[in-house]
Amino acid sequence: MYHWIEDKEFLGAMRSLCSGIINELVQSINNDGLLHVCAHMVGSGARHLETQNEKEPIDLDYNLNILKCYDFDINRDAGAIKGYIQEMFNAVLERYDLRPCQDSTSALSTHRIHFTSWNQTEFKIDLAIVREAGNGSWCRLIHDKTGIVSLDRWY
Repeated sequence: MYHWIEDKEFLGAMRSLCSGIINELVQSINNDGLLHVCAHMVGSGARHLETQNEKEPIDLDYNLNILKCYDFDINRDAGAIKGYIQEMFNAVLERYDLRPCQDSTSALSTHRIHFTSWNQTEFKIDLAIVREAGNGSWCRLIHDKTGIVSLDRWY
């Protein structure tokens, strides 16, 4: 059963930490010079309508929008792009003493995070990699896992 998160102090601290992590990731990627990206919170968090399903962590969803590729071919290097972004994300998470992210089908997800004092509600970040395809449509980078890594596809 879903319920609204009502602790405004906790929500502010959670949003601040997560947005700080994502902003640091964007700066790291842009400073590296291989891609140019921006990020936006999306979903219920973007509308300040955070909910939680029973004891599950709160998810804050972000889109990492690829604006320009310098050293990658956006149409052929999807796996390399996701791997590069995952590596950069893990470096930022390590600076926050957080565990490396997980590669799901359509997002990079952090492990559960919680504050060590006061409200210990768990939360996590889901980061989708997207790009504008033109005509107002968007593409999301998908990792089609087959169970045999050499046969996996990224599109």
